Amino acid sequence: MTEQIKRQIMRLGLILCALSILVSAALAQYPNGNVKPGSVLFFNRYMSNPAGGVMGDTQINITNTDPDEGVSVQLFFVDAFTGAIADFGLMLAPNQTVKFLTSEFDPGISGYIVAVATDGSRATQFNSLIGSTQIRENDGRIAILPAYAVAKRSPGPIEPKADGSYSLLFDGEVYERLPNSLAVYGINSEMAETNNLIVYSPTNNLIFGSSAVTNVFALIDYPTKSLTNSFMIRGYRIDSIRSLFNRHGGSLRQTLAGGVTWMRISSNSPLLGSIITRGTGFSGGINLQPLSFANSFEIAIPVF
Repeated sequence: MTEQIKRQIMRLGLILCALSILVSAALAQYPNGNVKPGSVLFFNRYMSNPAGGVMGDTQINITNTDPDEGVSVQLFFVDAFTGAIADFGLMLAPNQTVKFLTSEFDPGISGYIVAVATDGSRATQFNSLIGSTQIRENDGRIAILPAYAVAKRSPGPIEPKADGSYSLLFDGEVYERLPNSLAVYGINSEMAETNNLIVYSPTNNLIFGSSAVTNVFALIDYPTKSLTNSFMIRGYRIDSIRSLFNRHGGSLRQTLAGGVTWMRISSNSPLLGSIITRGTGFSGGINLQPLSFANSFEIAIPVF
């Protein structure tokens, strides 16, 4: 074996070793494949029909992936229409999953849920939570949506502010930053499918709630050109893409009646959301893909 071949084999071995280390690190950070664990979970959609769960309901699933430690989790139900808050706490043992129907805890209300890992009193670092929602809408749409997870970067519980209050600080140092630009991708023709867009700016107050108006800028891309549009959300909005844009007429209607397209939505405030589709061929839901992140956002939170 020549010296050159030996060097090539050694170089290949080093490359494979480096790749193995990277893969092991990725698996250690994300033990469940593409489901990212965190200390805060945002469930983008929940609802239940008070006339009967068979018409519409939501199952919430929360899992503690840590094999050794249990955790307290506080859940905040945010009303889509008023911004009002309802909350309750639960305990998760190591490797435990808890599931429940929202019709059992918040019947007749729709909106989103924020789940926060706590030490029993204060929000704390516990980057081992994952979750999902199984939704059955009143009109028959069915979707499974993973929770959007945010990791806490600083160790331990949150510290009080100068005035003695507490908050979750999404600044990239305490908690990871929240997105303020999202991709709505794979929008099929509105002639064949109906696409319900769910978008909201998380409340800045999990104590008393809020429903501020947020302006959203939209850029729609399809093969021959890009079009712009804008709309408002008051805390939380669910609407068909067709109704959001049909009122503007002309080329926007033609875009939505054509082939596959995608849209970027942006705001000065954080944004989260999903899209739930029903069509003759395919139905289901996906979360919107983050494209960029707000520098800093603060959410007031109670201490228990």
